[in-house]
Amino acid sequence: MTTWTVTLPAGLPMMNSNHRPHPMQKAQHTKQVREAAQIAALASGMPRLERAWVIAYIHPKANYARWDPPNYWPMVKAAVDGVVLAGRLDDDSHQFVSGPDMRPAPKVPNLGQLRLVFVDPWRCLCGHDVLEHLDGPCLRPACGCGTYREPPGGAL
Repeated sequence: MTTWTVTLPAGLPMMNSNHRPHPMQKAQHTKQVREAAQIAALASGMPRLERAWVIAYIHPKANYARWDPPNYWPMVKAAVDGVVLAGRLDDDSHQFVSGPDMRPAPKVPNLGQLRLVFVDPWRCLCGHDVLEHLDGPCLRPACGCGTYREPPGGAL
């Protein structure tokens, strides 16, 4: 599998589902993250992808003793939207993106940071990616392909 990394600059607002900022402040933070992700995606060398599996590595501020990576969903969503605005994905719907899967990463002192890894997934002969065949049959309703079948010549 081929991967590309889009690293946002440290120090952006670490948007968290538990925070309840004023709507204007939330909109401003969302815009900052989206624009930073757009710039980072353009600078990353990542080509336009037909489909991608997204893994989000959250580097929290160093003052967090315990934290929950999925709580950073608002920040991850804004960042993936920025990658779409950069033209690296057609859309962030389920037809184009698997995930994002949020993972903990080492702390960044006093700042916090987000790193997105885009994986070009393998495809089954049915057209679905290998992640939809984790335990055998395709997870998509009405596919009927039964099990993962590697394309001729190996994984794409």
